[in-house]
Amino acid sequence: MSELIPLDVAMTHLYAEEADKEQVARKLAGAVAIAERYMGRKIYANFSQLQDAQATATLERKNLSQDDELYQSQLSDLQMQTRGVVISPDIETAILLVLGTLYAYREDVAAGVAELPTSAKFYLQSYRVMGV
Repeated sequence: MSELIPLDVAMTHLYAEEADKEQVARKLAGAVAIAERYMGRKIYANFSQLQDAQATATLERKNLSQDDELYQSQLSDLQMQTRGVVISPDIETAILLVLGTLYAYREDVAAGVAELPTSAKFYLQSYRVMGV
């Protein structure tokens, strides 16, 4: 899958030094995962990738075995894939906000860091899948 947010965009957003590039790349991947979990949807770079992922998920879902110990986890992953969304400016902004928090607070010692930044929630809320 292609990059959702180019690393140079993330580096510029953080005013990060070249020496931090590897760390920023890892934190960017984490920020994407956090946004996906919050929304309950996988994020794709374009509509074609979304369609391919949805088709794959539909096929894989038919082959799932309820006897498998990982059934619920696999089902959840496939549901996130099926509900996927193409990255938008709102989602990109939210990911960069989460990235900024992860980068600024490299140790989990600051109050409130374990929670998604309020501004990121604002941008992601309309994409969130709400279940009953």
